[in-house]
Amino acid sequence: MKKKIKSSSSSSMPRTRRAPDIKYLFKTEPALRLSASSMSEAETKYLMNYFFKIQALRVGAGNLQKRIVSDVEDDPLKISAFMVDNLFHLEKQLKSIFDIYSDRHLASRWVRSHGLGPTIATALQVYVDVTKIRHVSQAWKYMGLNAEKHWTSTKEAKDITLQCREIIGTVTDPTAAHLDWIAARVKRPRPALEKVALLCGKGSLTWTGIEGALVIRPWHRRLRTIAIRIGRQIKGHTPYTDFYNVLYKERKSYEHERNERLLYKDQADQAFATGSYRPGTSPHRWYSQGMLPPVHIQGRCARWVTKLFMSHYFDVAYYEIYGKLPEPPYILAHAEQMMGKKIKVPNWPF
Repeated sequence: MKKKIKSSSSSSMPRTRRAPDIKYLFKTEPALRLSASSMSEAETKYLMNYFFKIQALRVGAGNLQKRIVSDVEDDPLKISAFMVDNLFHLEKQLKSIFDIYSDRHLASRWVRSHGLGPTIATALQVYVDVTKIRHVSQAWKYMGLNAEKHWTSTKEAKDITLQCREIIGTVTDPTAAHLDWIAARVKRPRPALEKVALLCGKGSLTWTGIEGALVIRPWHRRLRTIAIRIGRQIKGHTPYTDFYNVLYKERKSYEHERNERLLYKDQADQAFATGSYRPGTSPHRWYSQGMLPPVHIQGRCARWVTKLFMSHYFDVAYYEIYGKLPEPPYILAHAEQMMGKKIKVPNWPF
């Protein structure tokens, strides 16, 4: 039998790789979605960090696309639209994975029973480690819900260190007395401030290291975003969040009544003294009268109802791990005027 001879033209032609189907560029395989039920907490936390990055990239690309469209009306921008659509598709696929993962845990199912999505439920599960905190107040600080926590700017950090040197004494390197004064000034634990200052100073306590420790964000960035989204979704009236929405409206009436009685005048005067509000604007008009503007009141109410929601979540998550409820906060356990005023966890036992 004669052997088949390959044509020289076919052998000399370079082999081209088949282009991927753009419709399924970021498609998640069904088998991968099913494996989400057995994901580890470390892998889930990695995917959650990846989700936030993808979401920020998608929002930025969408805003850039809108700006380009306003400049060039004739160009359909197919490539830009293609990238935004695929980022949105990838974000949606990650949500489907979080949907499966959040169904594994009792606390996540309780969160979703109140109308919050799988992303928030999974983020609370991977970011709030109940085994490492004793009270929910620690989670509040971690989420940036403590109103006393202030993110110090670079200029404020330099002013604090300069004021410290003027009061305690000017020296080349800071001493323990300087560190004690600065810790009391910014209301932070001295050991924690010293530890971060040593890291920023590369092993030695310097003024630059202290300034670097002061400007570090005092809360978790992603959990701060989650806390803001929880407050926004509770403010929106839905059939699932009626319990917290009713409490939000009651708190809003309570805050407005106190604001009209000028009980927040010290906060209004402090905000007005900063000079950050231009004359003629609504905040300037409210602060000049010794009252908080409506936006400020809404923020206070949203923070209050979010703290209440996180307190209930902490009880459910603690019960899931230890089989019992955590110890009540000191104010609820010892203050006579607060006896019996703790709001019970809704939709529980779940």
